[in-house]
Amino acid sequence: VESTLPPKTFDILLSEISRAGLRPGEDVFVSYCPERAMPGKLIDELIFNYRVIGAKDPTSAELSKILYECFVKSEIEITDPLTAEIAKLVENAYRDVNIAFANEVARICEALGSDVRKVRELVNKHPRVNMLLPGIGVGGSCLTKDPLFLSWVSRENGYSPELMNVARELNESMPIHYANLIDDFLRWKNSGSGIVCVLGVTYKGDVADTRESPAKYLIDELMRRGYRVKVHDPIVRESFGAEFYDKLEEAVKEADAIVIVSDHSGFKGMNLRRMRELAGKDPVLFLDGRLIIDEEEAEVSGFVYASVGNLSSLRRIKDEAFALSETISKAPL
Repeated sequence: VESTLPPKTFDILLSEISRAGLRPGEDVFVSYCPERAMPGKLIDELIFNYRVIGAKDPTSAELSKILYECFVKSEIEITDPLTAEIAKLVENAYRDVNIAFANEVARICEALGSDVRKVRELVNKHPRVNMLLPGIGVGGSCLTKDPLFLSWVSRENGYSPELMNVARELNESMPIHYANLIDDFLRWKNSGSGIVCVLGVTYKGDVADTRESPAKYLIDELMRRGYRVKVHDPIVRESFGAEFYDKLEEAVKEADAIVIVSDHSGFKGMNLRRMRELAGKDPVLFLDGRLIIDEEEAEVSGFVYASVGNLSSLRRIKDEAFALSETISKAPL
């Protein structure tokens, strides 16, 4: 069995085998070897990543190891099925929690007027710190469900986890947070109307996988609030109900806000000046949800740049506009 399992599922499988009149370890040999499959690197993961084999009896363990040694070039660990089940889920829960920490630091930087990229660069100079890059959300079929599997089974057995649940909630909130930010900007600019261009709908750059992508939740929220949403993705044709455009130029045309959701390689070298010429009237928000665009280049191109963990420019133009309106209101007639 390779599919991700909630803890103790393997025991249920063995019980069903026994009920069918077969003896595990004698008539049938069963083990649990959780998959290691990263989209876009499937073959490398199959061959070069370490594997864990969980088995109840030594014969099943040995036969499974012989099978996997035919193609796995890395370490193969033998353990019991429950440990293997938990280990697989903990791997993804660990990543989810660490991403949530980075996202929380990003939100702190936004609140205090700092830049999370600069903070992260300094923090990671410490030899025992490795802060991940924050982003507009977490997607994929594994990170979004595996912590919930672990939390659910743990609750059923007497302990209610807190950290993993809070981390999951924080990561789920990220696309809604930035939908709110875009909404605030467009209410300030256009009294709540406008066009939003979403660049990328896959949950990960250069991978044709939209499962649990933060783009879906961002688009759903923006459309619910009445905005026209245009989508461009060079990898897939999914739009989650918004308008899909094959050409980047058509997607950004007349846009009041542009937001990067997927860090596709093709988005890293975009002609920002040309995009600004095609977009709507000033000011146009460029929200970098994956921290792949140079802030200075975006500003020089004429955009109001904002990113995960850095809202300084957005605050500045609002403050300047407010100051100007105050000056005009106080001017003698």
